[in-house]
Amino acid sequence: MEVPKSNAETYVNFALNPMLLSREAGEHSVRLMMYYGSDSLLTVEQASQTNEPFQVFVTQLEDGQQGYFLQKTAGLASAMPAGEYSDSDWHFVGSDRTLTEQLNRWQDRNQFEQDMLDWYRQDALGIYGDNGQIGDIYSYDFHELVNVILPIENGKLQLYSHGRTKALRIGVSIN
Repeated sequence: MEVPKSNAETYVNFALNPMLLSREAGEHSVRLMMYYGSDSLLTVEQASQTNEPFQVFVTQLEDGQQGYFLQKTAGLASAMPAGEYSDSDWHFVGSDRTLTEQLNRWQDRNQFEQDMLDWYRQDALGIYGDNGQIGDIYSYDFHELVNVILPIENGKLQLYSHGRTKALRIGVSIN
């Protein structure tokens, strides 16, 4: 039997997770350090010194704004792209402009929900009481709710509702 050819992006989503990316941090550099659990952003001069892949780096792009990249191979010292794109050595995370646009889009609840569904590769939000699978995303109706705090492995995830009567939550179904 022949194994179908695939790539990591079939199984790994490199896009920023709408539920995990902080919308509170003022600067994108701080937001990305929090997202990736880094104490600092690295520069291309430090690329040869990394010993783990997917460290987050910052550089100035050709248009003058900050660009953020993940190094695909640890210790590989190659030039980062000068624009908003990935190459064989670097994964483009975003720029000041694209991150601001993303955060602005997520102010619209429908766009936030759609991007979240896309990230989790789910067609629609489940409704409380539906049978689902572990990791499915559900919509729960609450009253006078300002935010929901959900525990995750190494800390807390704070998810803000865009309205006062609905909140989103990663649901776990054992049925």
